[in-house]
Amino acid sequence: MLLKDFIQLLQSKYDEATKDKEYLDMMGEPEIYVDVFEPLDEHRFQYVGYSKNIEVDFNPSNGDYIISAFAKIK
Repeated sequence: MLLKDFIQLLQSKYDEATKDKEYLDMMGEPEIYVDVFEPLDEHRFQYVGYSKNIEVDFNPSNGDYIISAFAKIK
């Protein structure tokens, strides 16, 4: 997905979530989370929940950004 398309997708989600001002006042700003996995061994992972501590890494070999599904729960 192009970064600009991802930003547009997030903006549309934000706009949808904040259009009802009464709901926004009650629930607060919308948040986004990422699923979190822990390694069980060298080749297996276990789902451990979700976190709002999202990692976005830059891959210098191709210029892509990567959202990590292996974020650390804090």
